[in-house]
Amino acid sequence: MFRVVKCAMVTDMRDQSQPPGVCPVAQRLRRLAANSVWLFGLATLNLTSGCTSQACQPDTGVAIRYTGGTTNAAGTQYETSSWDGPWLTFPSRIRYRLPHHLRSRPIDMNIWLSLDDKPFELGENGKRSVTPAAGNQADIVAITDTDIVIHNDTCADLFVRLTAWTTLDANPEQSAPDAATGDAAATDAAVIPDAN
Repeated sequence: MFRVVKCAMVTDMRDQSQPPGVCPVAQRLRRLAANSVWLFGLATLNLTSGCTSQACQPDTGVAIRYTGGTTNAAGTQYETSSWDGPWLTFPSRIRYRLPHHLRSRPIDMNIWLSLDDKPFELGENGKRSVTPAAGNQADIVAITDTDIVIHNDTCADLFVRLTAWTTLDANPEQSAPDAATGDAAATDAAVIPDAN
């Protein structure tokens, strides 16, 4: 009944070029709806093409070797950094090859992300936090007896902390890292291009 009233009110002011019985308000609403669908489609296309902009570089597929992580003396636990940081810079579209120096292939691991390299520096006031990686924020590309390869397949620049572990009885023939080389105890954040 509301439509009839609206159209009846406009009927007297209707353009004579319109066929009888056509409501100009209804025509305007149909045109508005069609334009809205078109604009929504254009906006959606623009939002979904965000990773092709200059801000998000294409993935090169080359993994950068990161040797700044630490492994315990038993060769059972590896971490890229401590909770206190600084965490490993994890720019958009980057791949890291992390030599873990564990006794064997990790049996489990965790990947944590933050927007800050020292996410707990401000204490527990709620201004900074960490979250487990989800989706393509930290793709696990490979897990071997020697390396873990992760990939930030987003357009977001993040910071990452990865932990991996195995057990003492896992592959006892493979020895723990040689302490004389210093590989297991390396604390500097050396990032070296992968030679492989």
